[in-house]
Formats: sequence, C-alpha cells, structure tokens
Amino acid sequence: MLFLIGIFFYQQTRRRLCAIILVLFLIVVTKQNLFAFSGEVVFLDLYNGEATLIKEPFDRCNILIDTGDGTGSTVTGYLKSRGIFRLDYLILTHNHADHNGEALKVMNEIDVKNIIIGAYDSSETSKGSNIIRVKSGDILSCGNLELMILHPDQKYENENDNSIVFYVKIGPKGFLFLGDASVKVEEKFINIPFPVDVIKIAHHGSSTSTSPLLLSALDPEYAIIQTGRVEKFGFPNSKTITNLQNQGIKVYRTDLDYSITYRYKKKESIIETLG
Repeated sequence: MLFLIGIFFYQQTRRRLCAIILVLFLIVVTKQNLFAFSGEVVFLDLYNGEATLIKEPFDRCNILIDTGDGTGSTVTGYLKSRGIFRLDYLILTHNHADHNGEALKVMNEIDVKNIIIGAYDSSETSKGSNIIRVKSGDILSCGNLELMILHPDQKYENENDNSIVFYVKIGPKGFLFLGDASVKVEEKFINIPFPVDVIKIAHHGSSTSTSPLLLSALDPEYAIIQTGRVEKFGFPNSKTITNLQNQGIKVYRTDLDYSITYRYKKKESIIETLG
C-alpha cells in the first residue's frame, strides 16, 4: 500500500515539474526580448524607403525610425517576427510616403506608446497614441538612451529639410540620423560637440545630400545608406559614394548588403550584414 502511495506522489510530482518546465519554456519563448543581453540597431532592407529599429538590451527600449512605404507590410511583419509588440517611440522623420507609408498599420497592430513628429509637421497621424512634436534642442529619453534633437529649427518649404535630425549614443558608438535633409541643413551640424562614429546618410544617398564639408568635420567611421529597391531614383548617387570613399569611410548599403545590423554589449560592438 505504501509503495502504491509512493508511486502516486512520484507521478504527481513529475507532472508538476513537467508543467513548471513547460511554463518557463513558454515564458522564455514569448518574452525572449527580456533575456536579450545585447542591443542592436537594424537598418531594414525595404522595397522603397527607410525603416530602422533600435532595440536596447533586456527590452528596456524599442524605437522605430520611419516605416518605409508599406510595400508588403514588411516592417510590421518584421517586428512581429522578432516578438516586438511594443514601441516606446515611433519616429516619423518627415511627411513623405517612403518614410511613413506603413505608419498606420504599425500603429494598428503594435502598441505604440509615443509618436514623434517634427514641430512643424502639418500631418495629423494619430490613433490613440501620444503625439510629441520635437524641434532642435529637445531631448527624448528611452531606457539608457538620450536622443538629442538637432533639427528642425524652423519650417522649410522643401519637406526633406523638415526632417527630424538627431544624435544618440548607442553602446560605444555615436550615431547621427539625418532623415532626408539636404546639404543646406546638413552643414548646420559640422560643429556638433559629439563624436559621430556612424552616420545614417541623408535622402538614400541622393546627390542633394552628403556634404563633403560635413563628412570632413565629423569624420565618421561608418556610413549607412538605405537605398530601397526602386531603381528609377538611381540611389545612391555616384557622387555620394565618391565623397564617402575620399573621406575613408566604410560604406554599408541596403541594396548590396541587405539588412544591416549593429550589435552592441557594453563597450563591444560589431556591424553585420545579410549580403
């Protein structure tokens, strides 16, 4: 009799242990970002436009910069595939479809805490989220990140020049995101008092951007060009590539390297590509 009771309790204990292990496994799978020891910046390879994900370690902060034009709902699908269902900030740099075309779908299917737009943006893209209008001098905090807004400083006739431009240190590297700003705007930043290691090239590498004066003043180590796959625009311009090469800057391009990922952990970092 005691033997049978012992077997019963053994089986019950084993079932409970198996249930606990299963629950823990499901938690790890569904909350995988909580256990991510490294952070990353992913420059997505899109058909048309730009989208960049900044993800801090341990799910402290998720930021999406632009959404591309929405072709194939690439960005929303990517976020879901990564188990990312919360964005602390959705930054829409300016009001062009190749940068905000999938914004509404992202807002409908992902929990967007705050939408960041330029102070002089005339669009009203909102769906139950907090809209924050930013201008030069503003600072956005998220996890361990501080985004220093450098632009816009006024309303410009050229919508590209209304782009949100900001600096942020991510891990050991300093990043400058230029939106689609033209040379006229870019050259406002030649004296910024921050070390720029990685520069997100403006306007997909168009001839209207990437000032040699800016490159010489900042002397970044890496340049990222998000070109899209729409060949009719001819991005990036050969002049842009020449300017970067003359400065000795390592260039990554989404049309050649596909998605580009900067990974970091404490003082270590690496750039990886799918090309």
